[in-house]
Amino acid sequence: MTAWIVAAEVAVIYILSTLPTPIYVIYRQQFHFSEITLTLIYAAYVIGTVATMFFLGRLSDQ
Repeated sequence: MTAWIVAAEVAVIYILSTLPTPIYVIYRQQFHFSEITLTLIYAAYVIGTVATMFFLGRLSDQ
């Protein structure tokens, strides 16, 4: 039962972390971002997420 709770929490975290992605198109229109700027914003988000999981993932093993 505990594993299901942890899995649900992780799923919610991933879902909530990707919710802003569709808003990037609105940001592009409002702030007149180029496509490369939008790509760099999204890439920074992905790199930050992967780095966080890589470095802080070891904490879950303790």
